[in-house]
Amino acid sequence: MSEKDYFAYFETPEFKELLTRYEAMRTCSAGAYFDAEELTDIAEYYATHTDMKKANEAIDYALTMHPGSTDPLIFKARNHMLDGNLEEAYRTAESIPDQEDREVIFLYAELMINEGRTEEAKQLMKGRLYKEDDTPKERHQTTQDIIELFYDYSCANEATQIAEEEAQLAQERGWKRKDLHSTFDVLAGCHINEKRFGKAVDIYNQLLDEAPYDANLWMRLGETYCSAGNPNKAIDAFNYALAISQDYKEAYYRIGKCFHVLGNYKEALQYYSRSIDKQFAPTLSNYTCGMLEVKMGLYPEAIRHLRKAYELTGDMMPNSFQILYNLALCYAETNEIDRARHFYKKAEELMPTYEGLLILKARIMPNDEEESLPPLLFN
Repeated sequence: MSEKDYFAYFETPEFKELLTRYEAMRTCSAGAYFDAEELTDIAEYYATHTDMKKANEAIDYALTMHPGSTDPLIFKARNHMLDGNLEEAYRTAESIPDQEDREVIFLYAELMINEGRTEEAKQLMKGRLYKEDDTPKERHQTTQDIIELFYDYSCANEATQIAEEEAQLAQERGWKRKDLHSTFDVLAGCHINEKRFGKAVDIYNQLLDEAPYDANLWMRLGETYCSAGNPNKAIDAFNYALAISQDYKEAYYRIGKCFHVLGNYKEALQYYSRSIDKQFAPTLSNYTCGMLEVKMGLYPEAIRHLRKAYELTGDMMPNSFQILYNLALCYAETNEIDRARHFYKKAEELMPTYEGLLILKARIMPNDEEESLPPLLFN
């Protein structure tokens, strides 16, 4: 499975510059060079925005420029699979020159899982992806990728089997503590995914008995308690992580979420603010803090944080509509009607059928004003 986090990559200046060059080429019909991986990334971008026409155009261009390239052919095969055309998907997969490529093996496994042949897929991946000379780190990464594929297709039993087999193998081979912990961490993750929180907690407590000053293990234990609906114990675990190392910036955000769940909004805001100060996931931290401030009626503060969240990602964030809608609401509450109308219009463009918009519109446009509003310039 590809290790690239596409959603994060699509937000990087590197990808934005790549997309701009590609779209300029398409618009001007001017020649420009792109390698096969770049064009596949562009196709993935269009696919995530449900524009399969442009995605397929990028792949066709990639195969014109780089015939037989692995990445575009994998994309094409998966596209056939998603369309229900498994015969064409297999035909495309078999046309890839390098049949031993790691991603090609995962492609065949995915096709088998789609046919209900999960045990064959498991044996294929175990037989061809694991190598005798793999380092523990390499084997661990392969295990994670196999488990991720099984979870993508709701094959929880197969995922847990792989994790249990690898944990047992790690013990038998006498891996170093760090590598052994990583393998058991994967097994704990499987238990969490299947809501077997008690088993996951037991694993982390056993690991912490051996390594009580491992801040990462305390973080994982805290996250497990969060998933289990035990915010008080989660707060204790996150605080242990922070006591060991202040580098765990995420702990501030997690503690804020726990206080949020407990209804202690004042403490939650304090930890969200510290999360923002520590620069942990600025978009998420500002968004979460701003939404809580809306709930508390702290509208000027909410405006500051929601504006920052929107400035960081614009309409690319999954919660963009909520940001825009609540900005309009906050500006209405502070009697800044022009700004409220501005953000109302932007929210309406994203989700015109949302019922709450009608109530907000009646408040800020009582005469049903539909005139074009000029863009606002903010300091």
